[in-house]
Amino acid sequence: MKPHSERKMAYDIAEELSKEVILDRTITTHGDTQAYLGMTEFYKQHLDKVWTVTRKADPQHLSITYIKKTRRSGWSKSMSVQTTLKARREACAALSMDIRTRCNVIIEKLIERGNGDITSQLHF
Repeated sequence: MKPHSERKMAYDIAEELSKEVILDRTITTHGDTQAYLGMTEFYKQHLDKVWTVTRKADPQHLSITYIKKTRRSGWSKSMSVQTTLKARREACAALSMDIRTRCNVIIEKLIERGNGDITSQLHF
């Protein structure tokens, strides 16, 4: 049995959908997948026109990404009043959870106001 490949699976799904004349422009996935690359690869090889697939993260995986990026950030020692490394790490973990919570509230409100379409509420 071959190892599981999300990229290959997405390629195969794009191929199957194209037989039904269904072309996908957006794929919702978790943050570390390469599935959208598989779909993009299929379209690049088999369509006469350029077809870009946009990867969108679902809210749960998006919030986990917030935590990871916050914890990995290079926080300066002067940012926190904590003196030990362990205490600074705990403060950083608390901050990352706070950022996640705030972002989740914003996402939920956008979903609510846009009847499920977050992008309809974004005005830059």
